[in-house]
Amino acid sequence: MRRGRVLAGVALVTALMLAGCASGGKGKVRLSMQKMCNSAHGTWAGGTCNPAPKSPKSGQAMCEEQGGTYFADSALCQFDSEP
Repeated sequence: MRRGRVLAGVALVTALMLAGCASGGKGKVRLSMQKMCNSAHGTWAGGTCNPAPKSPKSGQAMCEEQGGTYFADSALCQFDSEP
């Protein structure tokens, strides 16, 4: 019984470490603006998202409204993850 609990504990700690939950460090998440636009039910073209029925928005505006940093050269929005 004790051995099973120890193995379960080791498995849990390993899973948390792999998921980054137990690392305690800050990470960064980058999302494709095309995917962000698609999730808003829009189409991405030329650095602009056209979410119907709303008016078009630039990738930079969409990213910054969500608290991210926009990278125009790669059309990515970066967010800092909090521990």
